[in-house]
Amino acid sequence: MEETSKTPLYSMQWKNMTQFHKLYRYLQNSKIKLLHEGTFQGLSNLDKLRMSENEINILPKGAFTGMPSLQGLYLDSNQITTMQVDAFQGLVNLLVLDLSKNDLPQIGFGVFNQTEDYKLTTLMLQRNQIKIIKRDDFLGLDNLEYLCLFNNQIHTIEDNSFYRMNLRYIYLFQNNLTNITGNPFGSNVLAQLQIYRNEIKYFALESFVKIPINTTIYEVLKVMNVNCKQQSGFYQDEIAQTRPKAGTPCKLCNPGTYVIHGHGTSAKECEVCPEGTNQSRHAGYRACYCKDNYARMNRYGSCFLCLEEGLNCSHEFQSLLPGYAWNWSFPYANISYYEQFVVSLRDDPATAPTNYTGEVPRIFKCPRLESCANDNESISGNCAVGYRGWLCTNCQAGYYSVLTLCVPCPTMAVLIAETCVFFFVCGLSCFLLSWQLKRNTSGKERTSRSFIDVIIARIKILLGFYQVVGEIFTSLHNINWSGPLVVLGKFIAAFEINILRLFVRPRCFDEKLDLNPKIQFLIGAILPVLVVLIPFTFYQAKKVYVFIRFSLIIRISYRSHFEKLKTSLFACVVVLWFLIYPPVCSVIFSLYPISCKAFSLNQDKTHNITRLRSDFDTDCAGLRAYHISAFILTITYVIAFPAGCCISYMITTRRGLRTILQ
Repeated sequence: MEETSKTPLYSMQWKNMTQFHKLYRYLQNSKIKLLHEGTFQGLSNLDKLRMSENEINILPKGAFTGMPSLQGLYLDSNQITTMQVDAFQGLVNLLVLDLSKNDLPQIGFGVFNQTEDYKLTTLMLQRNQIKIIKRDDFLGLDNLEYLCLFNNQIHTIEDNSFYRMNLRYIYLFQNNLTNITGNPFGSNVLAQLQIYRNEIKYFALESFVKIPINTTIYEVLKVMNVNCKQQSGFYQDEIAQTRPKAGTPCKLCNPGTYVIHGHGTSAKECEVCPEGTNQSRHAGYRACYCKDNYARMNRYGSCFLCLEEGLNCSHEFQSLLPGYAWNWSFPYANISYYEQFVVSLRDDPATAPTNYTGEVPRIFKCPRLESCANDNESISGNCAVGYRGWLCTNCQAGYYSVLTLCVPCPTMAVLIAETCVFFFVCGLSCFLLSWQLKRNTSGKERTSRSFIDVIIARIKILLGFYQVVGEIFTSLHNINWSGPLVVLGKFIAAFEINILRLFVRPRCFDEKLDLNPKIQFLIGAILPVLVVLIPFTFYQAKKVYVFIRFSLIIRISYRSHFEKLKTSLFACVVVLWFLIYPPVCSVIFSLYPISCKAFSLNQDKTHNITRLRSDFDTDCAGLRAYHISAFILTITYVIAFPAGCCISYMITTRRGLRTILQ
């Protein structure tokens, strides 16, 4: 590499180097000063040549012949002052030419030979010494799309300098333009023109007549002639004349008035702003600003008072306050279009669209206000961390529900430890029950209650206490504490959450283990049957075993044993039914038709959704079979079980009385 940088370039031979495709690593920053015609002969396959940061002063005619495949030529950061006619002859496939950061005072006629079909799309001439853009400077570059001329000393652009070209982006900022006259920007496909940071004092209207109406013009013109045509509090009765460094060249309507149809040419066209607007302020780029707590559906229309609870109308559009939610999933409500309207409403001057013609949904208060955070500045609103679903009533993955609060799941080690403790307690309870059952069937008389009897009695009391306390916690949690009771409310909330956090839900192991109301209902319907079926199966299996295993005489001796076993199993079934009665009733009642709640999404209440109260993510549509099953279970279990207990008690009592009387 070092030897290449010290060798005069015209003395090097390239005939045997047709395999090269990129040469920029060899010729960048190599102190090259001179180029001669035919220097690069033999590099017919080369597609990129970088000669940046050298000392080249002149680009001679035919300096780059012999490279028909070249697509990128980078000559930036040299000292180029002169480009001879046909300096780029033969570069028919060139797409990018970088001549930035040189000392070019002008471009010069004939540099780009109009007789050849150049494919050049990007020409970079920024940071040179160019002062004038002449009409024929870019003749022959019909495919040029990007032209960079910023940071020069350009003060004059001749008419039709960019006429009939394919130019889409022209960068002319940071030059010395003071007047724009004639027709310098006559491109039919121009998309963006950047002429900011020029000292423009005057421009003629006809200078922009032949450019597309959707062309974006930065930055001076963006606040000049273009915006005087919009509906706003501006008008212009002169030929677009302004002072240097003035704010807007348009004249201002009086406060509280605006030009209703745009294109204002006199103060007489400024009319009073519509109803609901603040007419003490200048209209700006709209039909005056809305009053406080007012919103609008049209940038140039009236404003209306926001009466619905939960609306935030502090910025002229409707959004949600924390603690509220809405649903945009119904016909005639288009949230994406409304978001575009909000973006346009925030922009000055306006961008499309300037109005919203659809419907805005009704607002609903979240059961737990803190769950609906609405803090991400979105129109749809958002739930707090850990919450999801309609009205933010369900928990995200990695969280589980404690009352109405979503708390993070513990680590896997804690989950495994809790599971082991749970199964250990269940196993110990089964063992104690079996032991007690065995002692009861042994026939031995006892003068006092055993320790196991005492433990089982305490467990029954504890279960009853938990059922009652759970309802109390739920009631206390839903109270909105105020005044001096806030401290007490926070203490109770912390206490109940810390207590109930001990009962970790299965969903912390896997999201699929989350039990929705439908699954809970199926479990509740099957559980009473299993409570009967398992003891019955055990009893029948033991009878079959005794029948097969022992002789008739021994089987007769087992009759009293089976009578006691039947009584014990029946007692266990009744006790278990008593224990599961409240939760089973709860899941049955949760799927009653009355447990569904309807939400009217739009203001006319013509579009509704119906959700289950116990789980707002469950749609009540399609729950007819569950409703019927809930009624059947109500009769066969909810009513039949306590009724059967009462009848059995009455029969047993009467038998006891008869025995006493006899």
